[in-house]
Amino acid sequence: MIQPAFGSEGYHLHFFEVSEERYGVPDPEWGGLRPNRSEKAIRLATLIERGIE
Repeated sequence: MIQPAFGSEGYHLHFFEVSEERYGVPDPEWGGLRPNRSEKAIRLATLIERGIE
């Protein structure tokens, strides 16, 4: 939901940081900050329910 809202077509590596967790597409070639968890591991509604800012 977030990527299309910003016009992303998924061509670039990305991650979303929520509290102290990073969610993204796991990629072994990712340098630097690597996502902690797969973005498929959590639903946006779950984060909203938790009241994440």
